[in-house]
Amino acid sequence: MRRQFLTSGIPPGEHPVSVCAIRHSGLTCGRPELHVWVVPREPVLERERELTALRSAVAATVGGAGGFQIVTANTGVGKTLLLREARRLAVDAGLRVLSARGSPLERDYSFGIVRQLFEPFLAAAEPARRDSWLAGAALEARNVLGQDSADRPVPGDFALLYGLFWLTSNICGDGPLALIIDDLHWADESSLRFLAFLQPRLEDLNLLVVIGMRPNDPQAATHLLSIITSDQVSHVLRPAPLTAEGVAAVLTDVFDRSPDPAFTEACHAATGGNPLLVRELSRALSAEDVPPSADSADRVVGIGSRAVAQRVAVELGRLSPDHTQVAEAIAVLGAHANVVEVCRLTGLDAEDVVTAVAGLRHADIIQHGPGVLGGTYEFVHPLIRTSVYEEMDGGRRIASHAVAAHSLIEAGARAEEIAAHLLHLSPPSAAHVGVLRRAAEQALARGTPEAAHTYLQHALTAPLSEHDRLPLLSAAAHASARFDLTAAIGHQETAFTLTDDPLARVEAALSLGLVKLWEGRVHEAVTLLTATIGALPPEEDDLHRGLEAVLLGVPLVAVGQQGILARRGRLRGLPPIGTLHAAMLDAMLAMADGYDGDPGALAFARRALASPSLQQTAAGDLSMALGAYFTVNLHDLDEGVAVSDSLLRGARGTSLTLGSAHLYRSMVRLRRGELSEAEADLAMSLDVQKIARMGISVPLATGLYGELLVEQGRLQEAEAVLAPAANVDPMSAVGVYFMPLLAQAALWRARGKPELALRAALGAGERFESHGGRNPALNAWRSEAALGLHALGRTGEALEHAREEVALAQRWGAPFAIGRALRVTALLTEGPESVTLFKDSREVLLRSSSRLELAKTEIALGAALRRAGSPGEARSHLTTGLDLAARCEAAPLAEQARTELHALGARPRRTAVTGPQSLTPRELRTAALAAQGLTNREIAQRLFVTNKTVEVHLSSAYRKLGIARRDQLGGLLPGNALA
Repeated sequence: MRRQFLTSGIPPGEHPVSVCAIRHSGLTCGRPELHVWVVPREPVLERERELTALRSAVAATVGGAGGFQIVTANTGVGKTLLLREARRLAVDAGLRVLSARGSPLERDYSFGIVRQLFEPFLAAAEPARRDSWLAGAALEARNVLGQDSADRPVPGDFALLYGLFWLTSNICGDGPLALIIDDLHWADESSLRFLAFLQPRLEDLNLLVVIGMRPNDPQAATHLLSIITSDQVSHVLRPAPLTAEGVAAVLTDVFDRSPDPAFTEACHAATGGNPLLVRELSRALSAEDVPPSADSADRVVGIGSRAVAQRVAVELGRLSPDHTQVAEAIAVLGAHANVVEVCRLTGLDAEDVVTAVAGLRHADIIQHGPGVLGGTYEFVHPLIRTSVYEEMDGGRRIASHAVAAHSLIEAGARAEEIAAHLLHLSPPSAAHVGVLRRAAEQALARGTPEAAHTYLQHALTAPLSEHDRLPLLSAAAHASARFDLTAAIGHQETAFTLTDDPLARVEAALSLGLVKLWEGRVHEAVTLLTATIGALPPEEDDLHRGLEAVLLGVPLVAVGQQGILARRGRLRGLPPIGTLHAAMLDAMLAMADGYDGDPGALAFARRALASPSLQQTAAGDLSMALGAYFTVNLHDLDEGVAVSDSLLRGARGTSLTLGSAHLYRSMVRLRRGELSEAEADLAMSLDVQKIARMGISVPLATGLYGELLVEQGRLQEAEAVLAPAANVDPMSAVGVYFMPLLAQAALWRARGKPELALRAALGAGERFESHGGRNPALNAWRSEAALGLHALGRTGEALEHAREEVALAQRWGAPFAIGRALRVTALLTEGPESVTLFKDSREVLLRSSSRLELAKTEIALGAALRRAGSPGEARSHLTTGLDLAARCEAAPLAEQARTELHALGARPRRTAVTGPQSLTPRELRTAALAAQGLTNREIAQRLFVTNKTVEVHLSSAYRKLGIARRDQLGGLLPGNALA
């Protein structure tokens, strides 16, 4: 058999270390015990297209650009070989290379891939350099990578992802970096979330990510893999099977002679051109001294996909039983397969293990594992590991995992590492439950509820008393509620039936009712909550309030439950008692009354927001506090921004809280006319939604984003965003779908299709009313329907809708809603009454911070005055409206103002392109932080954006302000920007 080595001359008995793992790693390479060695290089056949793409990606990374290459292929087609070539190309180009590989044994190991990438690298680095990489926002990554301090609070899942991003960015700051990850289909979900989080930020990094994965693996985290593979930065490579010529080349390499064409054809047909199967088949035949002749072609038929197992069986059959024992031990141990652990598992002494390892390496069954410290072994291909593992006797396999777990416990290994073996013991012993519980706690602390649930679910199969099962069920329900509501309901229902403590049953019912609502099992949730409330003694006032809070939330997200809202009359009269459940009830009363447009909602919202316990709860879980924040946003836009900012500052970095806080702030910023700022918030919220399920918030985000795009004139994008939510028939009974329906109406109006606009607006109104909603500050469907009716010549009906909205808006008292309703009413009337209504709208809006609504009113008033023969007054209002529209970046509205000014014979001045007034809100905020002395990196970390985004905003601000340096900013920015 011919082999090619990159380097040779390894002294006998010395342990080899991959050159890729130590070059550019920050190690002191003069250690005498370290030697450079690279595994044999198989010929890379018929892969020039893929190699060209990888060479280009490496070159682009050297040039400062990021890249994301995905090699996807069925088992044996050659993705691993291409990843080895990518590694070689990266090392030769001077990139620092970090590697990882997915494994079935560790797919539930939180951040397992991330740890493989970074832990050995950080451990080998000089302390000062390691500390610099883990500084700033990257500090949170310490929790994942074993660098955390016991006295630091555990960060939320989003904070962990953000910290890992900044760790990657900091390392890239020292030179281009490559992350090479094989078998991603076996990766843990937390690592997949990190990759998905990294993708939209790749433009900021001189980072190359090269991934190998098997498509359509039934046990893979398909949702996250789909996000990763479909992202616009991903370049997917799909290597094809070998041609007959390629098969002949492999046969020639193995047999050291050219094969007969008939033999080649037989091998090609039997293997389908799969490179691994071709090589394993030829090795098996060669081991049996079968020549590659035409006469031997019949020996090939029927082997096909069994080639791997047959070759392994042949090789192990030729070796001693010790070799089989060692191979099986390595299959069981996974990443911990070193001499010491193999000795413990097999009972062999170290010399026998080393001898067996040498024989297995010579037979091309195992190879040295990755890592700068070496000492571990792995199979040359996962299929070979599978073949060895599945051939083990079932009892011996279980016993081996038990011994491995015990050995790791004695060695003081992490609970998650031990749990990977305990998962193979069915059932686990009661003594193992504590390890599984600690593993679940570690997984939750690192933002991996899926892994935590796996450990807890397995612990529940142990022989336990009902008393010991209850806390496990509670923990399992808490973990699964973050990703699998059906599983959470199952655990909670079991706990509900097991406990005979009345108060514990009430607490369980409270959580169970909320999760059933999220799952869409509305009738079950209502039945459970009402029955529990009815059975609860009156003296349990606090629990009553908690249950009523959950029940009151039902009609706000589910249709057909308006009758529950009648309970508000009694609940409003309850005295404040200062507990968390009381604050939760205040928040939900605020939201229910806010939907209805009852101004009394604001008192409940502000009382809830003043509760320290609710603020603390909201920082980690916003679900029962959201009503208070939501309601304030509907009334006072300045107060809405303030409470959203405070929520973001106090958040503990959980995805759901951060995603919701950005979503609510986007709603306020959209109403204020800060369209670019609103889009940034929506982008962050939608980014979080990709990697964390936000459930009922999705339609709200969709509707707001669609509305924003329509205001900016990006109609094609709006249509693409709204289509999945607004065109569903039948529409889900759970979810605030009135928001995307209203945005759809605005889109149809902008496209000049009033019939469709009217239908969508009426649909939004019907849906909103089915939630008990009337408040036009949340859903202005009446004014949207009025515009559609007016365009269809049905002005009388239109005025009825518009005047009703004016009354409802005045009842609620939000200036932006009143001003909008008055403006639409004015558009439907004629003569002096119309001008009066426009002026009333303007007067109201001048008292608010809603620049967009004010811009619309100024332009509409100017147009009305032009038609009424008052050109001078019209020009003033149109010019003001144009400036406002330009500052809001509402292009269609600005164009409308220019058209009206041209009709007056005026030449509208161009939008300001220089000076402080020309800065967009994002440019102004970035410049203000720079003026305060923050570096670009500190600004990026403060604003949750990339370095490149900061550079773009600062460059634009410098150009508009006519300066060249950040120390010139202070005197040019308005004082409120620097406050």
